[in-house]
Amino acid sequence: FEIKNEGIFDFNFILFDYADDAKRNEIREKEREEKEAAKAEKEAQAAGQKVKKDTKKKDTKPAKKDAGKKGDPHAGALKIGQWIFNPPLGTVAPDSSQTVEVTFQGNGAKLYEQSIACHVTGRDPGDQPDGILYEVIAESCIPGINTENFDNIFEEQIVIPSLSNSQNV
Repeated sequence: FEIKNEGIFDFNFILFDYADDAKRNEIREKEREEKEAAKAEKEAQAAGQKVKKDTKKKDTKPAKKDAGKKGDPHAGALKIGQWIFNPPLGTVAPDSSQTVEVTFQGNGAKLYEQSIACHVTGRDPGDQPDGILYEVIAESCIPGINTENFDNIFEEQIVIPSLSNSQNV
């Protein structure tokens, strides 16, 4: 899917499991701290004080859980249930978009459903405060040939057990 920025400012996005309250609270706390720091900076500027900016660059790269595996195509990606989302976070510049690749890894013949959330920085916190909900649904299947149920295989044909019975038809 694609995350598009039609505004005039950059924004950051983070994908996470919608049911993960710990991650949601971590994101809210980090955003609250950033707002307080920005407010303190504005107050210091208004008072005519010189503002010392933090020279540390913020880490916007996803944590690489499987960084030790060489050649892992999903290094740094987010795995939720049967899905892998890559990239799970990033910055979208004005009038541009970010494509998020979703890989499904199903097992057996089963229907899978998962709710994920997309947190976008700087949006109205009253509008979907738990994150923008996205539901991903996929069905896995096992390829095969049905050789058991002849009535369904040949549903438009008459199926008879032997030729001796067919002479009477």
